[in-house]
Amino acid sequence: MTAELGFVYTRYTDDLTFSGSGDSLRHICNIIGRTESIINHEEFTVNKEKKDKNYSTQV
Repeated sequence: MTAELGFVYTRYTDDLTFSGSGDSLRHICNIIGRTESIINHEEFTVNKEKKDKNYSTQV
C-alpha cells in the first residue's frame, strides 16, 4: 500500500512511521485513513496521544 503511493513504512514495536517527500505527500491522508481502517479491523486501537504528523526536511 505505501510503496505504490511513494512512501516508506517502518515499524518499531507499536510505532508506525510513514516517510515520503515531494508529490507523494499529497497522499498522506489516504495513508493515515487506510492504516486506521486496518488497525480497527484487526481490533486494535490508535493511541490518539501518540498520533502525530511530523513534517521535516532533510538536506
